[in-house]
Amino acid sequence: MDIAKITKKLHPYERTVLLKLKDGVTYSWLVRETGLQGVEVMRGLQWLENRGALKLEHKKTTRIILDKNGKAALEEGLPEDRLLKALKEGPTTIQEAAKRGKLDPQEASAVMGLLKRTSRIEFDADKTLKITKIGEQTLGKDSFEIKLLRKLSEAPLEKDELTPELKYAFDNLKKRKQMIKTAEEKDRTIYLEPLG
Repeated sequence: MDIAKITKKLHPYERTVLLKLKDGVTYSWLVRETGLQGVEVMRGLQWLENRGALKLEHKKTTRIILDKNGKAALEEGLPEDRLLKALKEGPTTIQEAAKRGKLDPQEASAVMGLLKRTSRIEFDADKTLKITKIGEQTLGKDSFEIKLLRKLSEAPLEKDELTPELKYAFDNLKKRKQMIKTAEEKDRTIYLEPLG
């Protein structure tokens, strides 16, 4: 196989891409480095792949980004933590607990369901709320959800790289309104073949 003959037949896109190629680089990196449009880089890569000079590997990732209510939760605390702090002052009515925790009625209702399911609060016969021993033990401790929100405040994370605890927190937070959002990203990694 005569490399000189092959290089003479290369399209300008192929030549430009080939000059910047290293094993393991990504498509998005090549677009930045070559100065070509994305479609031009892709054509060059596909033509080089057809010639056997490289192999394209497609990868889809899910990035997790902090959303509006997630930022607010970092500043004020998660609604369930605010309600628990309000109940630490003593048993009270649902309305008073929501007022102390600075929660709107809809938010307070959702949070009470969560805290009741996790045995952190209980209702007395006269419909007053009180914190349980489990609730007192968790008060002041960072939940997995807060830990994930803090990490997201530093930088977006890839879903595949989450620990089991943070994956659990992700599953809980994605059910909640505007706490976190996800973005699907597709990228291609280029691996050189012997000809390349």
